[in-house]
Amino acid sequence: DDRKLSFIEVLKKPVFYRIIKRGLKNNTLLMMDENISDAIRNKYKLKVKPTEILRLPYEPASQVKKWAEISNKPYTVLTICRADFPFKSYVLGLVDAIESINKNCIVAELTIVSYGKDLDIIKKRISGKSYIKLIQETKYDDLENLYLSSDIYVGMGSTVVEASNYGLPVILANANNEKFVSCGYFYENPTQKGIFNYDSE
Repeated sequence: DDRKLSFIEVLKKPVFYRIIKRGLKNNTLLMMDENISDAIRNKYKLKVKPTEILRLPYEPASQVKKWAEISNKPYTVLTICRADFPFKSYVLGLVDAIESINKNCIVAELTIVSYGKDLDIIKKRISGKSYIKLIQETKYDDLENLYLSSDIYVGMGSTVVEASNYGLPVILANANNEKFVSCGYFYENPTQKGIFNYDSE
């Protein structure tokens, strides 16, 4: 109930205050959305500059560069899709998005797990891009390691549910669009994951 929640919040507040202050001081504070940012400003009465916050998803490119500098590793993006265009053509736009991030230096890596009739189109699009890895047909059980070793997932369909179950932030991609148009985070609108049944709906 509200009283119990309030009591727990009172106990947690000084602890979280110290953790957040330390994160700001060490330049390692990661915020997912405006709700968290507002809570730090309002609830904990801490001043937060935009330059002190690393935001997800991976845009703008300057934030990804900041991530790489903080963590000393590339920012890893994962997508799993059937090579079936134009339906799943968002993956081509995602390749372009990663390329634009990496114009100055490689700070983001993309792993594509895919198979299907249009796989050659993906191969052609990623040719010469060392920061993009294509994994073709693989065992379902082997996907767990890919989810766990990635920083963010981009996709549509049932894979977004799986990725979120592994604790990955998930960006939903719209179908039938080569420009990689996002319909937001999965947690913001989980109904956008798509519905499939044997009546072909």
